[in-house]
Order: sequence, then C-alpha cells, then structure tokens
Amino acid sequence: MNFDRLTKYIDTLEKCGIPGCEMHVAYEGRVVYSYAAGFSNKEHTRKADFGDMYRLYSCTKVATSVCAMRLVEEGKLDFEDPVSKYLPEYADITVKTDDEGGFAPAKKVMKIKHLFSMTGGLSYDLSAKPIKEAIEKGARTTRQVVASFAKVPLQFEPGEDYQYSLCHDVLGAVIEVVTGKTLGDYMSELLFEPLGMTSATFDATKVDPDKIPDLYHYDVGLYRAIPQEKRKTNEFQVAEQYESGGAGLLCTGTDYVKFAAALSNGGKSVDGYQVLSQKSLDLFKTDLLTEAQRSKFIRTVGKPGYSYGYGVRTLVSKEIGQSLSPLGEFGWDGKGGCYTLIDPQNKIGIYFAMQVVGCGYCYNHVHPTLRNLTYEALEK
Repeated sequence: MNFDRLTKYIDTLEKCGIPGCEMHVAYEGRVVYSYAAGFSNKEHTRKADFGDMYRLYSCTKVATSVCAMRLVEEGKLDFEDPVSKYLPEYADITVKTDDEGGFAPAKKVMKIKHLFSMTGGLSYDLSAKPIKEAIEKGARTTRQVVASFAKVPLQFEPGEDYQYSLCHDVLGAVIEVVTGKTLGDYMSELLFEPLGMTSATFDATKVDPDKIPDLYHYDVGLYRAIPQEKRKTNEFQVAEQYESGGAGLLCTGTDYVKFAAALSNGGKSVDGYQVLSQKSLDLFKTDLLTEAQRSKFIRTVGKPGYSYGYGVRTLVSKEIGQSLSPLGEFGWDGKGGCYTLIDPQNKIGIYFAMQVVGCGYCYNHVHPTLRNLTYEALEK
C-alpha cells in the first residue's frame, strides 16, 4: 500500500475551494489510512483534525437504509408492505395533476420499496404549506413531522418515476414504528454502540459547537468557498425532536469509517459484530431503476456509471464511470460533500468528509478521483 499520491491530491483541495477535509480508508475491516488537511473554521485558526464533527447530511441515508434492511432481514419489514401499514396517514395520499395546485387521489399504493429507491413520489420541499403548518402547530417528533408529508400531493404515482426526496425521512419514521424506538435510539442499538461510534448523534445540542466545522457555499466562478451566515446549523433539523433519516446525523470521520469498514467486510466488524448478513448486503448492489428512471437519476443527480438501489448508488458501468472500483460497489454522499464507498468484493471502505454546499466540482471530480487514487494505493 502506498497512499502518497492520495495524500498529495488531498493537499491540493484547499486551492480548489475546499477549506478543510479528512479522508479514511478501511481494508479488510481495519482502517489503513487516515488524513486531515486544511482548516475547520473560516478564520483558519483551527486545523482540521479527527475530532471534527461533520454534518453527514445525506450520508445519513446509508445508515437509515442499513437499519431498515436489518428489519427486512429479521422479517419485521417487507419491501412490498404498504407504507400505510406503519404510517396510517399514507393511506390517503394524493398526486398533483397540474402545476396550478390541482391534485387527485393516488391510484397506486406507496410501498416500502419505493422509499428505499426514491420512487415514492415525494419531493424535498420542506417549506410545503402542510409541513410548515404542522410545525407551527407544534409538530416536534419524527413521527409528527413525517405525518405532515402525507398531506403534500406527490409529484407522481408511487413507483412510476425517480426523484431524490424525503423518502428516507419517511423510512426513518417507519423504523420508529416497527422498533418502538426513536430512530436515533435504534441506530445506537444496531450501529453506534456495537461499532464504537461514540460520537454519532442526531442531537446537535449535545455537540461542542467548536467541534462542528464551519459551513461554506461554493462559488463556482471563483473556485472558492464562501462562509455561510448560519455556519453551525442544519436546515433539515426542522423541529427540536426531529431525527432526519435522510440528512440528520453528525459524526466524526474516525467513527463513520467504522461503519463503512464493517459493511465492506462482509457486514461484520473486526470484533465479530454482524451488522447485516451477506445476503442482505448483496441487495445493496441491486439496480432498482428502470431505464427511464435511471436516465432521470443521471440527469438530476449525476454520477455517471451509477444507478440507484436500496437507498444507495450502485456502480453499473466501470467504463462510463471511469472507475477502478468493481461493479456493485455502493454508497452515497451528502450536501456538504461527505462521501462514502462500500466495496464488499474487495473489502474496501472509504469515507471522505468536507463541509462545502453546492460544490459540483466535488461530486464530479473530487469524489471519483479519491476513489480511483484509493484503489491505486491499495494495489501497490
């Protein structure tokens, strides 16, 4: 193993508008590389270090999907189950009929598989009137807030199209109903405690603000990051007790890589804790999209060479993706630029963290480069 090229590349990222970041690589269940670069605050007085608590944003989705998959494995949840079996308010969903506010009762049933695959018909509009009204009237918990989503007309009939959305927030509420626990408590029981992820939490009030890196917005024209005014907030935390299964977690990189390490190691930690069976793990490699849905996925989310499966991207073309990773490698990323890759075939797990919103350069160039440089390093 020789990670020199990877380290040198990470050191160049500050010049490309990424003020601070860190990278971790696991192989055969053990972390074999960790590196932090740049600064964690806009004043450039605090160097990035492994104590930084990153907003995972949509890297949360991987953890939520694993929790739901474990319930499927245990026979407590089924992909074909109607969402309304667990969340009764979803029995009366509607679908928009035009752009003028028209809607009609849905003809199809929203199922658990639709939540996994982002084909449920939901949007990512947390400012929709029914959601805002529910919060104004006192909705505080995950179940209460997610109930209000059902009052917003769907963008399309469940299963008919792909749209990146609040599906995993709804899946988080389903997990709460099935387990009788909050999403955070169930994640702690299944993932955080047995894997030693002591920093992972949905509750930002329990985190030292100085440990949360400043949040930036990317200026494409200037190749630089502009500090955001609300540098310590997460807009997906819409209520005080709300735990967003799609974007709510905070965690250090050294803890999140433990999760990636276990999944890439046949679903098992080096200490022998089995997060998922191999059969369940293999399902994450599955491409669930139709050709038309895949086209929408590429057009709206990007990621050439990938499609979307059970809550994660999955590599379907090494050639198109120009990837050194194998077919079926899966994972996801987040709004702030965090990125995770799980490769059970080669037992490789990758986690990269940064906090710059709107950085297309990160998704289109940085993540693929980090991926390929990691595989080059492990081959040496």
